[in-house]
Amino acid sequence: MLVKVYDLVPGVISSSQMICYGGKAQDLTGTQPEGGDSLYRYVWEYLNLDVSPPQWDTLKDLSGNACMQPVLPFDPNEPFIESISLRRMVYSLTVGVSSNSVDITVLAPAPPPIVNLPQVCFGNYVGDR
Repeated sequence: MLVKVYDLVPGVISSSQMICYGGKAQDLTGTQPEGGDSLYRYVWEYLNLDVSPPQWDTLKDLSGNACMQPVLPFDPNEPFIESISLRRMVYSLTVGVSSNSVDITVLAPAPPPIVNLPQVCFGNYVGDR
């Protein structure tokens, strides 16, 4: 029996983004993987900066389930308040290969406007008469 082995190529995921504080990122998509046995499993990962050294960990939804679809959709009801680095792992049989990583950079919130109100003292009238 002759078995042909094809290198697993994970595909490329969409580019990095800059979004406003509390905004929604565009869904992450990627090109189709190639090679392997052509049956692919996906796991999205984020760069965990809370450990030393930083490491890639499985991205989970609010229910605690791993994000395992080819496209990573973002819920508009879950605004971004901090930056994150993401990548997509692609598995075929027992081989896993990571895609490129992308950054979703959250810009600092805009400062509140400065309003100069007139100083009002007791007995002073403010407004139209």
